[in-house]
Amino acid sequence: RHVIHKIEIENNSQIFFIDPGLHTFCNALLGQDPTCGFIGLAIALKYFNKINCFGFSFFEGDDWNKKHYYENIKPYNMSSHIFEKEKEIFYNLSDTGYIKMHPAIKL
Repeated sequence: RHVIHKIEIENNSQIFFIDPGLHTFCNALLGQDPTCGFIGLAIALKYFNKINCFGFSFFEGDDWNKKHYYENIKPYNMSSHIFEKEKEIFYNLSDTGYIKMHPAIKL
């Protein structure tokens, strides 16, 4: 609590938390920890009718500099996520018109 107060007051920042129930739901859906992007999509699906998704590579390919759309990263163990399952869910949502992927994804 003290740390949050310090960040909010001294740094003039706000702290927001994801509802633990949402994280638990996403975890149960995937069978493993969701990525931040997957949780973001779950939140967007709750509040918006038109959702466009950009920059989702599902960590495919060998070039680690392309795995994050906004930064270069060094290789690390990503076994806590199931990218193929997330990709399948994104694909199904795109295929049924709930979201639009840029670029379009293929299974």
